[in-house]
Amino acid sequence: MPRLLPESDRDRVVEILELRHQITALERQLGKERVQFTSTDPVFLATLLHRLP
Repeated sequence: MPRLLPESDRDRVVEILELRHQITALERQLGKERVQFTSTDPVFLATLLHRLP
């Protein structure tokens, strides 16, 4: 399970690779369909990448 706040750049890269793998696995299950993201998904994901004060 991915952590919300990776501790280092290496942790962040590993988490991104893990999430990409999960998307690939979902797309494989969907067949020819692709995972559809809403317009707010990138904003939500970007906020998770920034450390909270």
